[in-house]
Order: sequence, then structure tokens, then C-alpha cells
Amino acid sequence: MYGGDFSEVGTNSLAGKNVDTVAIQVPKRLLASRGDVASNPVIGVWSTTERPSLRLLQRTNAAPKTNSHLSSDESIYSGPYQQISRLGQPLVNEAVVPANLKDYFNRLTPDRDHRVSQPVGRVQDPEVPALIEKIYIPRSVPGGHNRPDLVATFLTGISKKSYPPAGIDLNGIDLNRDNAGIPSEMLRLNLSTALAANPNRLGVLGGDVQGFPTGRRPADDIVDIELGALEGTLLPGDNRSAAVKNLVANLGDSVNGNDKKFLPHFPHLDDPHSGSQTK
Repeated sequence: MYGGDFSEVGTNSLAGKNVDTVAIQVPKRLLASRGDVASNPVIGVWSTTERPSLRLLQRTNAAPKTNSHLSSDESIYSGPYQQISRLGQPLVNEAVVPANLKDYFNRLTPDRDHRVSQPVGRVQDPEVPALIEKIYIPRSVPGGHNRPDLVATFLTGISKKSYPPAGIDLNGIDLNRDNAGIPSEMLRLNLSTALAANPNRLGVLGGDVQGFPTGRRPADDIVDIELGALEGTLLPGDNRSAAVKNLVANLGDSVNGNDKKFLPHFPHLDDPHSGSQTK
């Protein structure tokens, strides 16, 4: 949100920079449970980062090799690999999980989420809406500490059964016949959702059911979408004032697109920026 008065929105701090990407194509039948996309269209995806459990600094008594190295001491890694980070739904650790539980959340795997009251339980009472109410928009969220809309968004996927007010079968785990799964934080995709003829950067909030939180396309405006969801745009019976609704509707970073156009075909990402100035 960049400043207490929104004065710093609109600055794309990542413009001109590159992101390492691994892009692969996988047939749907290899992802769906039992290979049956029609019966089990919803998949869940997450990634983890691991490192050896032990790090030993070895003193070499040698001079640094380059100006950028302050020390020539070497690190020796050993022991079994331990999970130190996880990512499924974007910004969950940043926007939902409280500060004292972030490291703990990074060590969890999704299959354990339903057994743990914290930190996934904080989906019902996330951190960011409370901060927004204190800094930007007083009394902005009508849901209080009971947020079934966020449980559906982050833990079960959205369907008519998991969250009836949505009125749509989107990516809920209950849509699978053979493998409904358990409530857990991961990025969910409905493999049977048709491609959008006119994609909207706000995804489902913009009426585009192929967009986030149904998977995550490169052009989906994750920051604006999640801020809208956290601020209750999926809650029924919104009786907030017109002024508050207008502020919530315009809540975002005012960066509505990438600095380079995405390709219409796989891998969809354009060539990286050059690492040097050329003429």
C-alpha cells in the first residue's frame, strides 16, 4: 500500500528486472486423480525449499578472493535436508499468517494443515485486514473474526457446497469424485475450466472464472485480488457505507500490468531484459 496516505502507489519496483522461471507443460490426465479429468478436475499445487540441517563455517586463514567477498571462510553443509519454506497460494505467509508463526508455517506441509489450529486457523482472522482498518479504512471488513469466504479461498477452494454465497463451482476440493482431499493451503486449479476469451487481471473478482484464485496466470493481479478478498468482497450482505465500499474497490498498488507483454503461447513469458546496455 506504500505509505500511510497512498502517495507511493503506482510505482512498479520490479520494472526492468528479471525473474527466474521454470516453465513446463504437463498433460491434464497426468495431474488429475486416477487420470480422470472429468471426475476429478481439481488439483492442488505447492512448492517447498529445503536445505541441509547443518551448516559449518570452516576457517581457511586465506585472503578474500575478490573485492565482493569479505571473507574466505567456507561453509560446509551436511545432514538431512529440512524444509525451510513453502509456497502455495501467493501472499498467504505475508498477508494471513502472523509474524510469530511465519517460520513455523514454512516448515509445515499441507497434509498437516487440518491438524493444526495455528497458523492456518488464522485464515479466519488474518493479519492484513486488521492493519488496513487501523491505517487506511476504519471498519472496512464486515466479517469480523468469522470468515468462511477466506476458508473457501485459501483452504478448500470455492464451490456451491464449500461457500454457498459464491453461487459457483470454481475450484473446490469437493468437486472431485474420487479424491476430495482435506482442507489445506495450496494453489488450486480446476482443469476443466474453459479458457477466457477476454481475460481480466482481477480474475474471479473481475468476473473471469479462469483467473486467480483458479490457478494463477502470469497477468493475474495477485496483490489487488487478494486485498479485495481479504477486505470482504466475497462476503454476502455487504452493508458497508458507499464511501467505504469505494475505498475497498480501489484498494491496490495501482500497478496493473507487467512492464513487458506476455506471449499468447507457451511459455507465455517474454524474453528477459538484457543484462547490459546495448545500442
